[in-house]
Amino acid sequence: MKKQKKELASEIVDCSGVSFEVAYKWRVHNYLWAGIDIYLLKENFQFVQKIVDLYKEIDKKEVSSILSKCFEKKRPEVERMINYHFGTINPEDLLSLEGLVLTWEKGMAGLPEKDKIKRKKTKLLFEEIYISYQGKWKEILEKVTHQVKENLRALKLL
Repeated sequence: MKKQKKELASEIVDCSGVSFEVAYKWRVHNYLWAGIDIYLLKENFQFVQKIVDLYKEIDKKEVSSILSKCFEKKRPEVERMINYHFGTINPEDLLSLEGLVLTWEKGMAGLPEKDKIKRKKTKLLFEEIYISYQGKWKEILEKVTHQVKENLRALKLL
């Protein structure tokens, strides 16, 4: 059963210790996206493995340059955020749900609200979200992929 946004935000508060306002306004979409992560782990593990294998080859300066254009932010600011997030990720952790929760914990702790992730509750919520939209993840991923490609074309990056 799909959760309403307010109900999901309340569960996020319980999982992370952020205020309801932060959960509702800034975290719900992030938690929903965890369903895509689980979908990829379950349905396209080879893709996730390929990301892990290529992780060390990612050009952070190029990523920062692209994202600074996309979000109209100064490159040094974006580069600082990219370096922080890359520093919190152990690529091997992306290969399991437990590892995703650990990665989530590290990443969210670096946000201004300093989320304090409760791993067990977060893992259960991720699983619940995945199950709630089971059968829809492929369609959601295809839609998002299409939107990203259009945005990249508009920025003349594709």
